[in-house]
Amino acid sequence: MAGEISHALDLSLAAVGVLAGTVFFSGLVVAKLGAARLTARVGADTAVRATCAAAVAGNLILAVSPDFAGLAVGRLLAGISLGLALVLGPVLARTAGGVTLVGIFGGSVTIGVAGALGVGGLLRASGADWRLDFVISAALAAAALALIPRLADATIASGSVLAIARRALRASPAWRLELVFTTALGIPYVLGVWLVPHLTEDVGLSAGIAGLLGVSMFALTAFLRPEGAHLDREGRSLTVLGGLAPIVAALGLVLLAFADGAVVAVLAVVLAGVGFAIPYASMYGEAERLYPGARIASVGLLSVGGNVLPLVATPVVGGAIEGGDGGLALAALAVIPLLAGLLNLRPAAPRTTAAD
Repeated sequence: MAGEISHALDLSLAAVGVLAGTVFFSGLVVAKLGAARLTARVGADTAVRATCAAAVAGNLILAVSPDFAGLAVGRLLAGISLGLALVLGPVLARTAGGVTLVGIFGGSVTIGVAGALGVGGLLRASGADWRLDFVISAALAAAALALIPRLADATIASGSVLAIARRALRASPAWRLELVFTTALGIPYVLGVWLVPHLTEDVGLSAGIAGLLGVSMFALTAFLRPEGAHLDREGRSLTVLGGLAPIVAALGLVLLAFADGAVVAVLAVVLAGVGFAIPYASMYGEAERLYPGARIASVGLLSVGGNVLPLVATPVVGGAIEGGDGGLALAALAVIPLLAGLLNLRPAAPRTTAAD
């Protein structure tokens, strides 16, 4: 879709990257930092419904806007919606069903991404207008708004993001855990926009094969996020879940950066998908254990790094692909999961009881 928007509105790929990354993730970051305050003021049920309403409004604006400014407003609202969902979802899931439900939630999010890539590829192949993608997204959000059951407001420690931030700035475990969030959330967002263009422009794969690999990576991540939750529930070492897994993701990114054909690209996608997926549930558990008196604020703040990265990196990677240097950009991204893995071989927030 990035190429179609670029041609339709006479924008460079870097400018499309600003829409897809900078604008979108600005809204997402604001929402994550504000989720605790919103929930404390209006309750979980209203906050969840506001999340759905923002998605409906943002996607409808994207579907009808004729220029960059209108698209920016739509992407900002869509980012706010996703930011709220990615904070409230894991916290409410853990409250309702423990780490298992967190893994299922994470898998569902990734299935949505994979489904969007797959449906988007089919729509592009059929020659459908790119705006139809946003109409479908708005319809799905409207269905969620209409069908979601009323939530009984559970007692959840919302906390203060500013108070947590002051403590986190002086705490190395918070910074180390931030890197895991950036690996598991931020880099997949960047790849969601640029994986297919990289595989077609830099690796030389056909659009069909590239699209299939893109869907496969997110489908694998969706399948393995609940598996990561299962491993966490069984008490498997956090050194493996939060330390070794990001290193596997780094290896996948390096292979992807220098892939010269389909075989290496397939291996890269598998390794990246595994590395992005396995830490998902355990990192949310660590975030809540790190600041148990402010669970929503803690998750909101510590997951922000996963959204600041795409805000900056999405247009940069787009420009690199346009200039023929997409591989170098992906290799640079691999430094983040490598550091995340090495620094989290010692867990940021070890389990204290079997229930953790």
